[in-house]
Amino acid sequence: MALVALVLVLVSASFAQAAPVTWHASSTLSTVHDPRDLLSGLEVGTIWSLTVTFDPASAARTLAPGCNEYASGATTLVLGGYTYTHAGGSTYTNAVLPEYGCTPASFPNSPPGLIAFTWGPSWTQEPGAWNLNDPFSLLVAGYYDLNATDGSLPYHPVLNPNRGQFHGLDFNHFYNDMGFAGAFEPRALEQPTPVPEPATMAMMTAGLAALAARRRRVAGR
Repeated sequence: MALVALVLVLVSASFAQAAPVTWHASSTLSTVHDPRDLLSGLEVGTIWSLTVTFDPASAARTLAPGCNEYASGATTLVLGGYTYTHAGGSTYTNAVLPEYGCTPASFPNSPPGLIAFTWGPSWTQEPGAWNLNDPFSLLVAGYYDLNATDGSLPYHPVLNPNRGQFHGLDFNHFYNDMGFAGAFEPRALEQPTPVPEPATMAMMTAGLAALAARRRRVAGR
């Protein structure tokens, strides 16, 4: 029995380290606010897509109980035919950035489970693309998840039908009073199956062989 338990532990350990996940969302812009024509040609109905990679099992910085900040990884934004890439931003759970505080304590009308991906002005931009790198600009993609009310990050999004006030893709330039917005409904892309490390696989094989040998000895008695 102890040998069986050991094998199960080895199997569990070998797959415990899941690979980072990749989420994708796409839609059209529902709002463009640009009174100074800094985003010339960008208009309501412009198609966009966003792909972000992150590790739900990564360490978090706790802002308050159930209210955390995580790091996100490589991100690709396609906006109206232009492609932008970002090395990574921050992801907040049950928080509207540190400046605004944790929800729903700071926002009683906001349901729990808010997940907000954020990126500052560090985009790699194509020539001719709309400039998203002005200082004091921020892109936020937020939604409410039914399985993230405790502040954890899910592997697969489960959208709350109650979108809440911070749901959506939202780009803001705070000093130039311009930005754009659209709905944000992410889905998880198919992930590769984690492969055990060679050393762990060898231990599993040895454990299974020992278990098989023991069964043969018992059967031969």
